Amino acid sequence: MIRRTFLAGLVALAAAAPASAQQAIDIRVGAAQASDHAAVFAAVERGIFARHGLNARVVMYPTGVEMINGLLAGAQEVNVMGSIPFLAGIANGQPLVLIGHLHGDALRDNYADNNSIIVRGAANIADIRGLRGKRIGLPRGTGAEGYLL
Repeated sequence: MIRRTFLAGLVALAAAAPASAQQAIDIRVGAAQASDHAAVFAAVERGIFARHGLNARVVMYPTGVEMINGLLAGAQEVNVMGSIPFLAGIANGQPLVLIGHLHGDALRDNYADNNSIIVRGAANIADIRGLRGKRIGLPRGTGAEGYLL
């Protein structure tokens, strides 16, 4: 199912008149190869943006940190990204606005269903306690770091 909260926020950027009555508005959307970014790709592929008067183009990034830098530099108008880069940006005084939020559930004891910690089978690590003292690779300042913490 396409994440309606995010898409509704983007559609709100379009003018109220039907798309056929006006020229489509160009919009660039920052995204990454993450499962929770699938809504953007599905919306482009299914013509959802176009039906609402938006000519959407996806701008790809490796992480939310680079997405914020691209957004602030004017490479795109909006991002779909994790909470941690957004919160870190706000904490550092960056002029960011949250349109819709997709991550986590305040009533659950875990961060998000679409995150995982992966180890080599030979590592013999069965649970989170087994990570103590191990080297862990992840992009800093991202949702991956927030999930692990």
